[in-house]
Amino acid sequence: MNRKTKPQFSSRNSQLVHLKRAIVELSSELPSVATSDCKRFKKEQLLNILNGNYVDISTTHELPEELVKSEALNSFSHLSAMDKELIQCDFEGPQSSDFVSVLDIHNAFDSWCGACALEPSKQIKLDSGIFNSYVCWRRSHTSGNLGFLMTSELKFSTGGSMFLSNQRTFVSSSFAAQTHGRNVVGSLEWESDQLDPSTSMVHVVHVNTQQSSEHDELIEIEGLLGQQLLHTRRMKEAPRKSSKYNKLRNERIPSFLAEIIKSTHDGWVIDGPSKNSMGLLAICIVNNGCALAETSAFRTTIQNLSRELRVQLSFYNLPEVSDYVARHLFLDKNHISNGTFSLVMVLDPLIDLGGHSI
Repeated sequence: MNRKTKPQFSSRNSQLVHLKRAIVELSSELPSVATSDCKRFKKEQLLNILNGNYVDISTTHELPEELVKSEALNSFSHLSAMDKELIQCDFEGPQSSDFVSVLDIHNAFDSWCGACALEPSKQIKLDSGIFNSYVCWRRSHTSGNLGFLMTSELKFSTGGSMFLSNQRTFVSSSFAAQTHGRNVVGSLEWESDQLDPSTSMVHVVHVNTQQSSEHDELIEIEGLLGQQLLHTRRMKEAPRKSSKYNKLRNERIPSFLAEIIKSTHDGWVIDGPSKNSMGLLAICIVNNGCALAETSAFRTTIQNLSRELRVQLSFYNLPEVSDYVARHLFLDKNHISNGTFSLVMVLDPLIDLGGHSI
């Protein structure tokens, strides 16, 4: 992929920019997987950084074969000397009997990590509780250090324009420390009684089509007049006008969400934590009785976009979502009330083990 042209995230995705930068920095310091080998690897990386010998993955070259096979070489000191099995590569496709290094699977991405994400066993299924089925160091994040859960709500402003209001962003304590002092929209939180949100990278957008907007000032004024026992003929038309206004406003929701999905996907591909990021791995619509989410106009818009982006798309009714996923992503009746739905965007959690130029 040509990365010379580097468009920026849109302003509505500025939160993802901050998260991505923190992930890149943390991935060179903290183990992505809670194993002794991964911890040892990170220790070696830190020593190389301190000694001025750290080399970014984008500029790393293969070592001579005789050096790779030499027992004198520390297998954790260079990606060329590390066998893919060492990082628990779980690619199920065609395997080679030859030595395949960790650097190989970075450089030959389409044949390894890229193909792995397309395997049926790696597909995201909210009804089965399958969310992150990877075990490798690049995507599994079992250490809980690098993942995040960002929640937003679709809001309507005067004139019917739409925007996303970030609610909360859940990260690990290490992640929160890394982003401390930055201009991060919303709050970075960690709740011990919540299932670990830090093994994946997810953005959930809650949508309430019945939500009033600042345009509904007439109704608010009518309420004030009622308290003063005052009446006006104009106010009797307010509910009817508001209903028509909301209908026209809501008809633009599918295209607005499509823009959000596309900008998130493109931004993560171009400027995500890995030079090989695949953008979104899945788009899921979780509905709790919202009529709009059942319309052909809404579904066709999202389906056409998913085909264009080549991203997995699934539709669920809220009761179909597994308890694990519901608690993990706040997909319950407290957050998806009756008559509303949520858009779940699962971003590729791929990181570069040898670092990544920012």
